[in-house]
Amino acid sequence: MAGEVVSAKGKGKARARIEPTSSTRADPLAGDDDDDEQLDDDELKRRLALNPRMVGIDEEGAVEAAKLAAKRAEERRHQPAGVFDYFSGYCDDADMYLPIRAKYCKKHGKVVAKFDHFCYVLGNSVGELNHGRFWRLVFIQCISIWSGVWLAHHSFLGFNNRLLWAASNVPLIILNIISYLVGIPMTILLCIHTFNCLTTSTTYEFIKMEELEYMSGFYHFSFPFSQGLFGNIRHFCCPRAIQLWRRPPPESEWEDTIWRNQYYSCCG
Repeated sequence: MAGEVVSAKGKGKARARIEPTSSTRADPLAGDDDDDEQLDDDELKRRLALNPRMVGIDEEGAVEAAKLAAKRAEERRHQPAGVFDYFSGYCDDADMYLPIRAKYCKKHGKVVAKFDHFCYVLGNSVGELNHGRFWRLVFIQCISIWSGVWLAHHSFLGFNNRLLWAASNVPLIILNIISYLVGIPMTILLCIHTFNCLTTSTTYEFIKMEELEYMSGFYHFSFPFSQGLFGNIRHFCCPRAIQLWRRPPPESEWEDTIWRNQYYSCCG
């Protein structure tokens, strides 16, 4: 796959990205994003044919547009994989092509595959090979905290006098407050990473989605890298090795499912 390496100066460091030179890599059906220019009749009809105003009512040229889209999708599926399919650009800091879903972490100067976040408590990055271990750590912490809350609730000393009750149970009251302050955020964190496990998504991609070029064109709940529920859980909990993720096809080429089809989408 031929490509051009184009330097891009960011804030404080130099980056480079791979731009495809072949027109088959780009979406040939996508129109220009410049809405300020006046569209002629042919261009307007073409866009309406690709994106009809009402489902079930075909715009003029919709049949031809559908055939063209199917032809382009077939060409993309049979096209040999290249650098652009597996790498998002060249990282100057790491001096290597950066695989899709990976990130160079400046905290410890290493490239982290399927980067999720940097944990300041652990002092390490959470990525593809230790994401499942991080989930198990958070899960055990939640079990420990809420077990402690349950024990504390059953350990209060009983007195009819409220002032005496409060004075005698001060340590347990303080322990309860601390447990809730830590336990609630920890439980939310567990829910977030459980969601990541089931959908093979990452916190970094969810937050930085609009800035990641390989996520362009997708919604927050598209899950373009999902391998099915059981496949996602298996790779999350017991990854055998680092996976070289391939750039997903456009969402318009995905097969219809009960969760997402041409009539509705449950997640966006």
